[in-house]
Amino acid sequence: MRMAVLEFEYDGNGIPIAEVGMKNKNKEIRTYFFVDSGADFTLIPRTAAEYLGLLDSLKEEYVDVADGVGGGAVSYAIKKATLIIQEHSFNADVACALTDDVPYLLGRKSVFEKFKVCFDNKKNITTFSYENEK
Repeated sequence: MRMAVLEFEYDGNGIPIAEVGMKNKNKEIRTYFFVDSGADFTLIPRTAAEYLGLLDSLKEEYVDVADGVGGGAVSYAIKKATLIIQEHSFNADVACALTDDVPYLLGRKSVFEKFKVCFDNKKNITTFSYENEK
């Protein structure tokens, strides 16, 4: 097996970002996520979760609250969705925020388990390496 590498340039402010697709049922979104090694889960705003149908069967007992680095608390529900990073797609646990006042974050769970993620601040790039079975 060979290692395949996906590469993303930081944004204009020197922040690691990656273009990511997210799919559920017949709906898909594609946007830039902050790559956040400090975030446990991938996080999306409520509007995106609703568009993808991830909150259709929301039950109160599945809602949890997370404290962010900035001190704010965010209510969320963990749902399954397909993430697409370039040509590589995989199932992931996604924290669907119950507010739109959150950024798109690409967190460790599911993502860092599939990829070796490296931040190169000198070159302003983030690389996602994985074993290519081809």
